[in-house]
Amino acid sequence: MSSHLPRRIVQLHYAFLALFLTVVLSACTAREDKGPDSKPAQEPVSAKAANPMASIARMVGGEWKMTATAGTSMFDTWHWGPGRHSMRVMTDGLGADGNPWRALGVLYWHPGRKQVCSLGLSPYGAGVAEGTITFDGETAEAVTDMYQTGGRRKLKSRWRFDGPDKYHDELLEATGPGGYSPLAAWDRVRVMPPTPPRPRTVEGAKPSERLKAIEPLLATSELTHHRFFWCERAVPSAL
Repeated sequence: MSSHLPRRIVQLHYAFLALFLTVVLSACTAREDKGPDSKPAQEPVSAKAANPMASIARMVGGEWKMTATAGTSMFDTWHWGPGRHSMRVMTDGLGADGNPWRALGVLYWHPGRKQVCSLGLSPYGAGVAEGTITFDGETAEAVTDMYQTGGRRKLKSRWRFDGPDKYHDELLEATGPGGYSPLAAWDRVRVMPPTPPRPRTVEGAKPSERLKAIEPLLATSELTHHRFFWCERAVPSAL
């Protein structure tokens, strides 16, 4: 990654990597569905037709690490949702400014739209992102509307895989009639997670005023099968 990139661009990319927060968080934290829907189809069909999420299975396993020129690293960890109809990605680590960073997102198959859709939250600019992603062999492309405190931004991410454990990630933004222009690019590699795992909670993190009503949920680590934690940096967010 270029050492001349503005910190704002680096932070924006971290927000984009968070793409994908599930509408129902419990759908991503529950165990994988073992019901009838998970059984193989009776009629011969292609793997893609049987499970449109199959192309994204390569993301599961280990962590995907990106290291900034400042020496800090971010880690994406992917997990299947129930029935393998969705996939959760959790991002943690340190931003380029050295502050803790937490983000959460989900990819899910939308049976009505017949698309793999995305939804995500990040702490940068109180970001909320929604869009779609398509895989084609060794490449993938995500088109996203990113809603931040400054308004809506139209983003695109292009992934190009180099074997099973590495991919190149390019971020672009539509800024005018000329279409999308490159913002930045990163290389990501799969690594084994540390033992013991890094803590996900951020000491001193506080909810925004708009989220005060749900703060009591943090008093317990588990409520039935739901787990609650703040998905934000330790510094004040713009919410």
